[in-house]
Amino acid sequence: MAYHRPDHKLVQANDLLKSMKGEKELPTYMKDITQEEKDDLILYLIKSKDEYIKSQNERLQEYQGVFNAIGKFIPHKGPTVYG
Repeated sequence: MAYHRPDHKLVQANDLLKSMKGEKELPTYMKDITQEEKDDLILYLIKSKDEYIKSQNERLQEYQGVFNAIGKFIPHKGPTVYG
């Protein structure tokens, strides 16, 4: 069984992004971080989002393959014409 381990760096990056957007104030534990650390968190957030999008695209391709395989067994009825 796999346990969920929260990504604390991603949580910090999301907090930083929300504060940059003006949605909420920067948490007190992040008040004294340097600009270099902020840049690192933003790059980490972008990398995490890219990895998430890539995994979702792979999952979509997998599902599409399953539906294509199922579609071979279902006869095509043609377009439905109402009139």
